[in-house]
Amino acid sequence: MPQINRYWALSLSWMVLIYSTLYIVRPICEFLKSNTPFGFIVSVSAASILIFIAVSAIKKSKKVSSVVLLSLIIMTYVMMMCIIKHPEEKIHLAEYGILAYLLFMAIKQYHAAGKAYFLSFMLTSLFGWLDEVIQHFLPNRYYQNSDVLLNVFSAGLGILVVHLFRQPDKY
Repeated sequence: MPQINRYWALSLSWMVLIYSTLYIVRPICEFLKSNTPFGFIVSVSAASILIFIAVSAIKKSKKVSSVVLLSLIIMTYVMMMCIIKHPEEKIHLAEYGILAYLLFMAIKQYHAAGKAYFLSFMLTSLFGWLDEVIQHFLPNRYYQNSDVLLNVFSAGLGILVVHLFRQPDKY
C-alpha cells in the first residue's frame, strides 16, 4: 500500500475507533474506576509516554531550540495531567495528538510542512468537535464545550510533537 494511502487509512481507522467507542467508553471507564486504580494507570501511562518522547527527542536533536520546545511541551502535558480531574479526559491528550500526527503524515504528501501543520491541526480540531456533536445524540453522553477545547488543545500539542520530530529534509 503506498505511504499516502496508508496514512489516510490509519487516520480514518483512528477516527472510526474514537467514534465507535463513544457509547461504550463511559461504562468501561466507570467499571475501571471502581475496580482498578484507573487514574493511577492513566497517569503512569502518560508519564511513560512523556519519558519516551523526551528520550527520543534528546537522542534525535541536541539543538537548544529543540530542547526548549521539548521542555515546554512536557511542562504543558504535565500541567494538563494535573489540571484534568477525570482520567478518561486525560486520554484525550493522546487520542487527538495521535490523530494530528496521522493527519499530518497524510497531508504532507500534498502540501509543504507549514500548510500540512495548519490543515492537520484544523482537521483534528474539526474531528474533535464532531466527537462532541456525536455525544450530544447519545443517551449516556453529552456535549461539552470544555471537551471541544481539550480536543483542540490536544491537536495543537500533537502538532508541536510532530514538529519536534520532523526531519526537514524529508518534508
